[in-house]
Amino acid sequence: MNVETVVEGEQVGGAPASRREGVSWWLWLGPAVDVISSLRLTVVFLCLAVLLVFIGTLAQREEGLFAAQNRYFRSLFIWWSPTGGQWRVPVFPGGYLVGGVLVVNLLAAHAKRFKFTKKKIGIFVIHAGLILLILGQFATDLFSKEGAMQLYEGESKNYSEAFRENELVIIDTSDAKRDRVYSIPESWLARKGEIRDPELPLSVRVLDYWANCEVEDRPPAEAIRVAADRGSFANVLLLPLRASKQGAEQKRAAALVEVLSDKGSLGTFLVPARTSEEQKFQAGGREWALSLLFAPMAGGNQLVVSDASDTRGDSMVAFPERELAPKAELRREGLPVTLRVKEYWPNCQLYRPPARNSAQPAVTQGAYTSVVVTPLPRETDSEKRNSPAALIELAGKGGSVGAFLVYAGKTTVQQFVLNGKPYELALRFARYYYPFQLTLLKATHEQYRGTDIPKNFASRVRVENPSRNEARETVVFMNNPLRYAGLTFFQYQMSAGQIAAKAGLRPSSTFEVVRNPGWVTPYLGCAMVAAGLIIQFMTHLIGFAMKRRAG
Repeated sequence: MNVETVVEGEQVGGAPASRREGVSWWLWLGPAVDVISSLRLTVVFLCLAVLLVFIGTLAQREEGLFAAQNRYFRSLFIWWSPTGGQWRVPVFPGGYLVGGVLVVNLLAAHAKRFKFTKKKIGIFVIHAGLILLILGQFATDLFSKEGAMQLYEGESKNYSEAFRENELVIIDTSDAKRDRVYSIPESWLARKGEIRDPELPLSVRVLDYWANCEVEDRPPAEAIRVAADRGSFANVLLLPLRASKQGAEQKRAAALVEVLSDKGSLGTFLVPARTSEEQKFQAGGREWALSLLFAPMAGGNQLVVSDASDTRGDSMVAFPERELAPKAELRREGLPVTLRVKEYWPNCQLYRPPARNSAQPAVTQGAYTSVVVTPLPRETDSEKRNSPAALIELAGKGGSVGAFLVYAGKTTVQQFVLNGKPYELALRFARYYYPFQLTLLKATHEQYRGTDIPKNFASRVRVENPSRNEARETVVFMNNPLRYAGLTFFQYQMSAGQIAAKAGLRPSSTFEVVRNPGWVTPYLGCAMVAAGLIIQFMTHLIGFAMKRRAG
């Protein structure tokens, strides 16, 4: 009979059981720790980081700053998919993966190789500062929020609006004292399908979605094609409207004008009023701008020709509305061209003909029952915004309420009734609400005398927080933001002073509102790196001096 003797966990003729388990555990963990803490891994991922920055910087030209940052730096992987394909594959590590591996590598290297001694205090402080910088940037990407708050003088708001994020809101307005807002993020609309939630008073079925588009009225059959061959309105349809009881500020005039020079015709332009677009042409070695200004104080609309580079209006030549008769030829001394008026409409409406990829959604309710949706490429300019739209069907317990088109490009609020309660519907920029309100008391835009160069932007505001029984005033100007309740209000844009007065605009000020919980980490991280370098340098300097004195 075989007898196996065990003494204190040790078998005769073998290694201790606990030691064998530790050895087997270290057999697979040891190589993993060696790889994670290796200098080779550091070098590889530092090279990947340099290459990622290079690729991401080049991509900003085509994709735009915001989209490139999200795709290359705020991601674990960079994904690729074929045109029109429904699948995608990772092709390169993203910023989060590269930064995360470098942090883990640094921590593992410290745990394995470095021993804490007085001579290495500086190195530990330097590395701790670097880790804090990386973690601070990661926290900023995840938790920071930016928005804009535009205020007119005397106006108060308790919210800011996101720069790029949008939301579908369903607002219960049955309570006269406060509204109940149901918010659905745009990302849910992009998935299409049906949206249900116990908090929602109805279900939302997304029938179609456009990430960026233009929504325009559908041209009626009576609209005519205008014989314009130049300018930005060369391809539009025009519907003449009869004189009505509309006020002058509600009418839109347009003129069909041929520009003639000594060498012949320079083209025929459709020049409508109430637009910021100028029709430009070359004559006499200069570029000229043609526009139709709405000027009721001057007796009606005026056809204006001016040097396109003239911002002061010194070269402006104006023709009053009474001279804009068909077949009239307009001339002025100093003007190198003759303007031949082919047609003039005191009141009209313009339509753009639908493009090949335009859609006419089946809208049954709301403000967009007769529109054309034209898809547009996503904006890559960080100063511009996408204008998404969605075709949605709302349904309550009693059945469908109707199909609505919601569009972020216009501030249109649509209304409907459900179970006897009034509701509002809109696709708008996402809002961030605060427990306090900001009031613009005075907007100041000063310029240097005799120039258009800004001298000072300043906004006097009042902060009111009922929960703290607090009300105070302060001035926000460039490089002097307002910091309150974890938010920073920067002076962002201004429309006041002489510029606003000349344009007939109400003075206003726009603030950039930033919430960044990790705003202090860059300062602490840089201070720690600087302190570590000083400590390490002084440690070696003092040691060297003591050895030299002892010798």
